[in-house]
Amino acid sequence: MTEGYRVRTVLYIQLSSGMGGSTHSLLLLARHVREHGYRAIIAGPQDREGLCEEAERLDIPYYPLYLASWARSDLHWRDLLYIPNRLNTLRRLAAICRRERVDIVHSNLANCLDGALAAHLLDLPHVFHIREEFRDLYRTYWGGTRGAVTVLRRLSDRVIAVSRSIAASFAEHGAGDTTCVIPNAVQVPPVPPGYQPAAVRAAYGLPVEAPIVAVIGTIAARKGQIDLVRAIELIAEPLPDVHAAIVGDGYDDYAALVRAEIARLGLVERIHVMPHQRDIWPLLRAVDIVAVPSRAEGFGRIVIEAMGAGKPVIGAATGGIVDIIRDGENGLLVPAASPQHLAAAILRLLDDPAYRHRLAAAGERRARQDYCPTMQTRRVASLYDDLLAGEPLFAGAMDSPQTKPGTYGR
Repeated sequence: MTEGYRVRTVLYIQLSSGMGGSTHSLLLLARHVREHGYRAIIAGPQDREGLCEEAERLDIPYYPLYLASWARSDLHWRDLLYIPNRLNTLRRLAAICRRERVDIVHSNLANCLDGALAAHLLDLPHVFHIREEFRDLYRTYWGGTRGAVTVLRRLSDRVIAVSRSIAASFAEHGAGDTTCVIPNAVQVPPVPPGYQPAAVRAAYGLPVEAPIVAVIGTIAARKGQIDLVRAIELIAEPLPDVHAAIVGDGYDDYAALVRAEIARLGLVERIHVMPHQRDIWPLLRAVDIVAVPSRAEGFGRIVIEAMGAGKPVIGAATGGIVDIIRDGENGLLVPAASPQHLAAAILRLLDDPAYRHRLAAAGERRARQDYCPTMQTRRVASLYDDLLAGEPLFAGAMDSPQTKPGTYGR
């Protein structure tokens, strides 16, 4: 090892502790960035579940903080009430950077500015990771989408977009020169010894023999689960034995709307709604087809996971999904918000097992070759190297703060 060399430290900022796609992607990056000479630490929400538990399991230092979206509230004056908490968060983030000798701050979502502001105060390089369709950020900052882009551009040295559609939406507002596209990665686990799809189906209360189409993800309007419900109703007559599984938690009225539609169409016995699964792989490998009928999708992590599990995928032609699926080659693309086209695609795959298996095999190759952690981490580490080229390893002061991993802010 060269004299004076030390591993460089990246502080990742994550707004949500839930184990959704952004959290899984962050943890995968934090694990593998070590292979390129970087040490990961994470600052996230103060609850001890989800992200905190996984970080500790992976031996990644975790700092619980008060973190909140910088989205504008409907009652604007209430935003003023959070100013003391935000100032305290900035103070603690600066202390973490000094204590841990942080070299780069990497904000994992675009609607949390705390890490960007702390990096700006300490003159540290900052990276924004944008994972959602940009229209979702329209009201995130004062000034709408253009104002949001301006803020992100001024507070970041680089912007990572997980799909071409996100990068394009960012470039539309004059900030494309800072943006690079680095898709998410997925770690495909090996099939466990003795795995039996029929046993998994039985454990989840699913029919053992019937064809099953699954849609997996948070039950929300942008995910389009209701389109699968209506597609199943359309194929009920030609394929009366087809079942569907809707897997995920719902946090608003949309989940109730989906259940009501299932009941209205008389599909309660054929469409199985179940909660989010911490380990989705056993269930993913037990179904026949995975549908991703999203109305908006920044990337489409479940597309890669389904491909990695060897399943044929039908995806809506929107957002990052079109980056992954090559229609007719490694999956099928259908128009978003179109139950008729989704139903036709399901019929096509179930009527032609050879075609279904050919698409699944091509999709699995693509997932394992083009979306592996090694490929993604190498590109992110190269971006870090460029940012730090010719710069001191740590730009902030070296005083000793009171902040320690696993402690709560006051």
